[in-house]
Amino acid sequence: MSPQLFLIAFLLGTAAIALWIDARFPGLAPADLVHAMARAGIAMALGWLLFPRLWDAVSSASVLGALFLTALPCLTYLLLSAIWAIRKLQTALQGFR
Repeated sequence: MSPQLFLIAFLLGTAAIALWIDARFPGLAPADLVHAMARAGIAMALGWLLFPRLWDAVSSASVLGALFLTALPCLTYLLLSAIWAIRKLQTALQGFR
């Protein structure tokens, strides 16, 4: 398997996990659009600030460990917060009709 194909499969798998968490635990979703956008912003900022440091710390031991111990949770939360923000934004835009 090529690295590009693995990364695509990894991203799709992470998106499937995020969708499953959203469907399985609907109570985790924020109550309104402001909180959903704040969570998405926090997830992006943490990914931008913390992920490179965590990756460097873990990848020196194992690349697979780095993928599944740092990239998977970070990307899952980022996609989950994006799902929540999109869902709340759709709800808010339907109110304008």
